[in-house]
Amino acid sequence: GPTKKTMARFFCCVNLLLVGSLLASRDEKDCYVDDLTSRKYPLSLDEVFKLSKAKELRHMRSGTSPRKAPGASMGVKFRNFRRQQLEIRWDDGSKEGTYSGVVQGLGRTATMSYVGHRFKFLDPSTREEVASFTMRDGQNIYVVEPVEDDVLKSAAYAESQREVAFMRDYEERTGYPWLSFYPRDPPFLNMWPAEAVGQTHVVASTYGYNVTTGAGAPLALRLVALSHPPKGPRVFLIEDLLSDFECDHILALGKKVVQESRVGQNGGFKSKTRTSANGWLRRSAAPRLGPVYKSFGDAPRIDDAPLVPS
Repeated sequence: GPTKKTMARFFCCVNLLLVGSLLASRDEKDCYVDDLTSRKYPLSLDEVFKLSKAKELRHMRSGTSPRKAPGASMGVKFRNFRRQQLEIRWDDGSKEGTYSGVVQGLGRTATMSYVGHRFKFLDPSTREEVASFTMRDGQNIYVVEPVEDDVLKSAAYAESQREVAFMRDYEERTGYPWLSFYPRDPPFLNMWPAEAVGQTHVVASTYGYNVTTGAGAPLALRLVALSHPPKGPRVFLIEDLLSDFECDHILALGKKVVQESRVGQNGGFKSKTRTSANGWLRRSAAPRLGPVYKSFGDAPRIDDAPLVPS
């Protein structure tokens, strides 16, 4: 199986690819370098695997329909237009249900769920059920309706109705749910073209490997396309993004911060049904993480300045 160092590289690459793929928008046809092997596109994933240094490469093949598979999870948003805070309970068949956090008065929250799951919203003081929703395929936002006239006539409530209409129209047009913020500013970050499997971009980074204590020579990072629209998401393989020393350093730091995950917002809570462990390593956690963050940003061509905490 893959070693811990391989997994450290893999997870760092996955996070970087998500940043470069999901936040970006601008296709620049004149900015890519052809595959260094001078092979013709498209390549198969098996061919990419043989050309790479990867020890393991797995992938999911997309179907002909963009609809999610039966039993797949779904992201849902809840809007509360009552003035009081409401307690959220997942209906597990018991009288009270499983505690799933709170949503503030005139606030919002979000969670992952499944089609057919039901959530109840209770008044914490009276235990009265204010609203309930059963998760439906194709609906990703649920609104606890207001009872006061001023809230019903408010700009915020009118905007929520536009959001509901937008999300319904978006899924009807694309087959995918809109899970981002609404309204969202137009994307502005770079997106590398991915027109065929095997297409390669070479990016120079001045932030070389931390081999022992200091940064090494500049890097030439290769981004190899593994998937592309419309058959799948835009995904790149980036080899040798981290040195062995950096992998060991990140793992050592990570062991100190990993703890049992909490579910929900506003501090969250420990769930009996959704269990995991995670931790966050900010760039300020150790001096050597700064150059690592910067080299990560160089690959998708993200300026480092907006990523530095103020």
